[in-house]
Amino acid sequence: MSKKQKIFGIFTLFLVIFFTCLSGKAASAADNSTVGFLVTPKYSDTQKKESSFFDLLVAPGSQQTIGVTVTNTSQEAAAYHLQVIQASTNKNGIIDYSDPKGQFSASRPLDLTKQASYEKEIQLSPNESKLVPIQLEIPATPFKGEVLGGVNVTKEIPKNKKQPQLVNQYSYVLGLRLREGEENAERALSAGKAKPEVSFGKTGVSVAISNDRANAMGHLQVDSTLKKDGQKITQATYKEREIAPNSIYPYTLSWDKKDYQPGKYQLNITIKDAQAHTWTFQKAFVLSAEEVKKVKEQAIQPQPQAAQNNWIWLIIAISVLIILGLILYIIKMKRDSSAGRESK
Repeated sequence: MSKKQKIFGIFTLFLVIFFTCLSGKAASAADNSTVGFLVTPKYSDTQKKESSFFDLLVAPGSQQTIGVTVTNTSQEAAAYHLQVIQASTNKNGIIDYSDPKGQFSASRPLDLTKQASYEKEIQLSPNESKLVPIQLEIPATPFKGEVLGGVNVTKEIPKNKKQPQLVNQYSYVLGLRLREGEENAERALSAGKAKPEVSFGKTGVSVAISNDRANAMGHLQVDSTLKKDGQKITQATYKEREIAPNSIYPYTLSWDKKDYQPGKYQLNITIKDAQAHTWTFQKAFVLSAEEVKKVKEQAIQPQPQAAQNNWIWLIIAISVLIILGLILYIIKMKRDSSAGRESK
């Protein structure tokens, strides 16, 4: 075997070992990231049979008992946290079933976090299962429409083990709906005051859009226009927004930091649904110099996007360097070989 063949052989072997090691680490990471537990619902007698989530038809002043069976499918003991959370609406205009800090209107017929009784934390041995009953107390005052929520089960991350900087934490969310009748409440929206705010690191103004009925709203289009002294500053259109029953949608309009100046503003918001309903809100507000300074200081300066998958670029860089080194070595060998033949 020539020297050139040996070099190519060594180079090929190096790359095979290198990429095999990396793929082995990736596979190990994937194995370690498995969920490791299962959650299955236990329905009550009032469950709507065709629904895959908890869908209960209840009566005023009654009690309902549902439950979840948690199964530890891993080979290690683990702790699990349970929460019954009422559905709210986040800043993106999406119904959220997992945020315990959601905002709600005063018209909310019941608070799921107060009406639900259950075991908040359980410990399970490897391959052990446990049924956790959840008792729901329905208020005596009747309500029209629906109450939405979710039963959340989260696996606890052990604190006594060394963990990498980024750790996957897994949760199951089982939907929950309570109704006292098949009919839905009529739709009604209202809006609060416009307030200066930093949203997603940008300067802007927020308006609390309140769903005042126990009725989930979807397929909403939100159009807004901002003017200062009669001159348009910015406008925005957001489609496919949704609002949970009796919840507050913290709508925010952001605009350029350089145009975020003290003065008098007019914000017009129009919301349309798929049923031809329209709501229009006009909010006049004043930004003081102090408010502008405070919000600008809190806003995040634009930063260049961080490089994605740095390890891939490292592999490419190392491979290129190795190939260049190999090419230069082969060229040098050829030159040395030619010089040797000429000297003879």
